[in-house]
Amino acid sequence: MSKAMSKLDWKDGFLFVGNQLALDFLNTRPVQNGEPSELVPDFSALLRWFQAADLLNSRQVGSLQRQWGGSANAQRITEAMRQLREKLRNEILVWERSGSVQHSTQDHRDCGSQARPQVCAVRTAFL
Repeated sequence: MSKAMSKLDWKDGFLFVGNQLALDFLNTRPVQNGEPSELVPDFSALLRWFQAADLLNSRQVGSLQRQWGGSANAQRITEAMRQLREKLRNEILVWERSGSVQHSTQDHRDCGSQARPQVCAVRTAFL
C-alpha cells in the first residue's frame, strides 16, 4: 500500500480503509513488508472482524463463540470466508485489468436452491 496507514485505519487489529465492507474484508489478508499476513486465522478472529466492522455486537459475538467456538462447523465457516475473500480478491484484480466484472462473480449473487443459507447471505452481502 502506497499510502501511509494511520492508527485510525486500524480497529481491533483489522485494517479499515476501503469504505466498503467487501474491500475492508480483503484487508484481513494484507501484504506487509512484501509478505501476506493472515488476520483471520480462526473463528474467534472472524467474529472479531464482524464486530469491528459493526456487523455484530459483543453480545452476538459471545453467543456465537459459545455456540460454535472450536467446532468443525466454525472451522469450515472460517475457511469458507477466507476462500470467498480470495475469490473476491481475484475477481477485483481481473476487473481492474479488464474493466468488466466476470460472469462467475455475477452468478454468485444468485445463490440458487443448492447454496447453504448462511453462505448465500454472506455472498449477497459482499458481492
